[in-house]
Amino acid sequence: MTDVVAEARAWVETRWDPALTVREWWERTFQAGWQFPSWPTGLGGQGLDRHTARRVHEQFAEAGVL
Repeated sequence: MTDVVAEARAWVETRWDPALTVREWWERTFQAGWQFPSWPTGLGGQGLDRHTARRVHEQFAEAGVL
């Protein structure tokens, strides 16, 4: 697992809260750059290549927080 994928998994584990509204969760992921991982930093992304962004997306899916 690449460092950024592990970082995404750790981020979800420490910031997911089922009490959050969808809007609050989307805001958190956007501000952290996880909303659209392949998009540029500051626009909801991390500037990741598509392969790595897909692996990050899989981490969110496995955690059930998409």
